[in-house]
Amino acid sequence: MNILNQKKKKVNLIHFTYLYPFNSEYIEGIIGENNKNVVVENNKTAQLAKIIMMNTGYRIKNKILKYSGRQFLPEEIISGIEKIE
Repeated sequence: MNILNQKKKKVNLIHFTYLYPFNSEYIEGIIGENNKNVVVENNKTAQLAKIIMMNTGYRIKNKILKYSGRQFLPEEIISGIEKIE
């Protein structure tokens, strides 16, 4: 996030420490305020994006997915976000 903010890209982060009970009102407030939402997930099917849609009705179209079993490198996330914009 710091690297993207230094590049004049305004970004923010939601980190889920738990999914249930799902705090729909809180998430809707954040997602509804932003025009470009991006889900970064370590799975092929974007499971978190589906859970967000089921609980809020918001469909997050922009996804950065990695399903090799390895963690994301910062450069991969930065590159993915820059491709979306």
